[in-house]
Amino acid sequence: MVLLGVAVLTAAGAFAAREFYRSRAEAQPSQPVILTTPTTTPGGSTPPSTSKPKPPGPRQVAATSDAGSHPQYAEISQMLQNYFDGINDKKYAVWRSAVTRARASDLPEEKWNSDYASTKDGNIVVYRITATQRGLSVLVTFTSTQKVTDAPQELPSDCIDWSIVLPVVKEDGSWRIDSGAESRSPRHEKCGTQTS
Repeated sequence: MVLLGVAVLTAAGAFAAREFYRSRAEAQPSQPVILTTPTTTPGGSTPPSTSKPKPPGPRQVAATSDAGSHPQYAEISQMLQNYFDGINDKKYAVWRSAVTRARASDLPEEKWNSDYASTKDGNIVVYRITATQRGLSVLVTFTSTQKVTDAPQELPSDCIDWSIVLPVVKEDGSWRIDSGAESRSPRHEKCGTQTS
């Protein structure tokens, strides 16, 4: 009788442990699937990745599977590519093509040149695109490198990881990044110090 009781308790304990660990595994968020278009060499082959890229990382816009499946993703990703290419290539007109008149008036060319003089952006990932009353809200993460003197005053670092919600509206028939409260308070931290 004692042996039967021990067997029942052991089985119950094993079942409880299995359920405990199964529920923990299901609760763990999986890493997002990042969608990109592979870059190729002039000969047409994809170069092997031998090491982690130096910050800021690849400058091509990528997306999670959720964001990549949004009906406006193709237009949004091209707009964001223009936005970041403008900054990386120091071409105000390219950046300007991705923002509304209101946002451009907040950052005229002379100030833009000064603000982004040493900035390079990469590791650009669109995590979410959601509809709003005015248009869309786009959650983007990216890494920027810059001279410490050009970094935000509250985070003087040569490498910063950003997470920002951009308000996006239609202007002149195209999606563009607008001025708005969302983009005025981004989350940012020194590279390598991400807290989940």
